[in-house]
Amino acid sequence: MNDIIIDTGSSHTVISPDILEEIGVVYEYGDNIYEAYGIGGSVPFYTKIMDEIQIDTFIVKDIEVDVGILPKDHKGLLGLDILLTYNFIRPSTFISSLYKAIILYLRIYLQKNNLQFPLANKNAIKLGSGLASLIPFAV
Repeated sequence: MNDIIIDTGSSHTVISPDILEEIGVVYEYGDNIYEAYGIGGSVPFYTKIMDEIQIDTFIVKDIEVDVGILPKDHKGLLGLDILLTYNFIRPSTFISSLYKAIILYLRIYLQKNNLQFPLANKNAIKLGSGLASLIPFAV
């Protein structure tokens, strides 16, 4: 399968239902339906346990994947559940990259809103439920 997105922003691996249908994996009565939230909004999905997923020559056995519609007809997202668990990326590298992304987002937000970051004040930012809620506030 081609057209897989490596997505460090996705906590789970997601595969398009169209792709899984080709190998006989379909929604069954009783499968729980969940809601996934991302930058583009929310989408319903369900989970399936796959016997195996092969990434080049590496094989992951008995892995739970999310099944849901992906943007722009992509076939799948390779998420952190596989990327971190099987050392495709190192946690220290991921955390360092996440920190840099937060700082970049903060700089863009502050510049866009004509604000300054008060470096001497440790309480200058409030971390909420995600990057979208990274909001400077007065103390």
